[in-house]
Amino acid sequence: MFGLPLPVIASLLISQLFFPFDEHSARYAYTGYMFKEIINMSINFNGLYLFCNFYYHHQTKAVKESASIKIQRQPNYADYLNLRISDEKEELRVRVSDIAYIYRTKTGPLVLRRNDASPVIFWESLDAVQKLLDPDIFCRVSRTFIISRDAAGKRRKHPDRGMTIELIPPCDEIAKVSKDAKKAVEAWIKNEVRSLKDNETKS
Repeated sequence: MFGLPLPVIASLLISQLFFPFDEHSARYAYTGYMFKEIINMSINFNGLYLFCNFYYHHQTKAVKESASIKIQRQPNYADYLNLRISDEKEELRVRVSDIAYIYRTKTGPLVLRRNDASPVIFWESLDAVQKLLDPDIFCRVSRTFIISRDAAGKRRKHPDRGMTIELIPPCDEIAKVSKDAKKAVEAWIKNEVRSLKDNETKS
């Protein structure tokens, strides 16, 4: 706001100090000439300042928005799962990167199958486990299955227009995807979408 008048006032003060008033003084000629020059310089400098200020705030806003998006897209998912493997609350620590898939059995407990095919039986809600896993790596393909991308093998059409997924390593249970979720799950497996919403896979 004061960027324009301040250089003008400064030039007038300089002319008063260095060009004392007398009949033969060139002060008025200096002032008349320099006044126009100072006005032009002030306008140019203020225009440059406004441009730099706008550019700075625009870049800062873009960086903040980008950081906000990254935070939203990359929450802190678990690197390990602490699984309750007995009624006595005994826990087993499993590295998430070792997990191929997790499924719920008909009798109640969950089964976690590692990439090396070793199983872990534990008691927990599949919904609670899902919240700890990165949806870019794991997908809730049905009410009973969470699978990793690497665990998704061949896909076969099902008579009800859904599909079944052949899991790696092999599983005793069938990973069946409903017809409503089929298209979305296939897109996730092909890495065409990053993650799926719950209501797209639980139907």
